[in-house]
Amino acid sequence: ARRIEAPGGVPGAVWRDWAAPEGATGRPLLMLHGGSGSWTHWIANIDALNQTRRVIAIDLPGAGESPDLAPPQTVAEIAWILRKGMAALVPPDGPDHGAADGAYDMVAFSFGTSSAAALAMAEPADRIGRLVLVGPARFGSGTSIRDRLESWRRADGPEARLAAHRTNLAALMLRDAALIDDGLVEMQAANAEAFRLRIRAMEDLLGA
Repeated sequence: ARRIEAPGGVPGAVWRDWAAPEGATGRPLLMLHGGSGSWTHWIANIDALNQTRRVIAIDLPGAGESPDLAPPQTVAEIAWILRKGMAALVPPDGPDHGAADGAYDMVAFSFGTSSAAALAMAEPADRIGRLVLVGPARFGSGTSIRDRLESWRRADGPEARLAAHRTNLAALMLRDAALIDDGLVEMQAANAEAFRLRIRAMEDLLGA
């Protein structure tokens, strides 16, 4: 992938861009990760998706390799950074980029779905082709899973810290705990420990 720090001169996030293969028929696809994550949330999906389309993945502001989001941290500010970045990467009136109508598709996971929804509302109606929300935040039974999570910050030593990340992966992301190997735990540890957004304070989108 190309690693891009400020597309169109707009700072605030680090992007990765996998070019569309020759003869691609699908629209460009923007992928937004979840809380305590980075673009690596999609690492097992990118190769397959890139067979037919251009794939763009981002470290949201305050996550992964991206710089901190300036206070007050809001979903609207993230959406502004996303919109300006996509205008530079996939200009609506620019070259084909794999989509003759100038639109792009978007898939978002967990916390990323709030940013995706805000971006979709900010863009013109014909700019977003398809929006897929995976495990959207604040939807479902309303039952909290916080009591099933373990604090890796308060863990006593490296082994306990990794054990907490493993527990949290099982609670938040994977129904089958047998799929959680050591490499995945280490990746989650790196993502969670680099995540600097204050999600609980970012309730502006739904007014909750």
